[in-house]
Amino acid sequence: MAIAPPNLSVQGLGLLSPRLQQDQVAPLRARAQLAPFGRGEQTVIDTAVRRTWQIDADQITFAGRNWAQTLGGIVGRAADGLGVPEPVNAQLYKLLIYDTGSFFIEHRDTEKADGMFATLVLVLPSIYSGGELLIGHGEREVCVNLAGADPADGAFVAFYADCVHAPVAPTAPRLALAPSSDAVKLIFADCCAIKFVSSAHGRC
Repeated sequence: MAIAPPNLSVQGLGLLSPRLQQDQVAPLRARAQLAPFGRGEQTVIDTAVRRTWQIDADQITFAGRNWAQTLGGIVGRAADGLGVPEPVNAQLYKLLIYDTGSFFIEHRDTEKADGMFATLVLVLPSIYSGGELLIGHGEREVCVNLAGADPADGAFVAFYADCVHAPVAPTAPRLALAPSSDAVKLIFADCCAIKFVSSAHGRC
């Protein structure tokens, strides 16, 4: 499902273009930090395991006349697809930036909020290629391509938290973005960014 993008503001940068522009890439990454991950009881940074940039939720503002309605529709459709009949809400966790060569090896999401049972990934409009998301549970695996036919569109996918998943590194063979600024894919996430919270639990 393609989604209309929100008005996105980042602290220190102001309002970004609805579709990421080349001159916004370097300032955006300059505001970001390398994303950590959980290793046992520790939270660590290891670029051999994960090379992704993140901006904390408290530095991000989403607005727009129709955004609340759009997000509500996304959450509803995702919950229906997961087979969850009771109401759920989505909590913003991070804005992640995947540039050329970014990756995160196969992993499961840790619980970021009480009652979290699933992850919702929203991809913001940006020009990139590659960057598919591999999602697996048991012997079943799917590869989700979130790149829309129109770079002005965003996209989303949701999956249960006990699914293993791994983003494929974006590439930019035909892009206008130069190698110095890279192709950039913006997602609300940890390969997730919005967490579903409810008393419900389940599997893919």
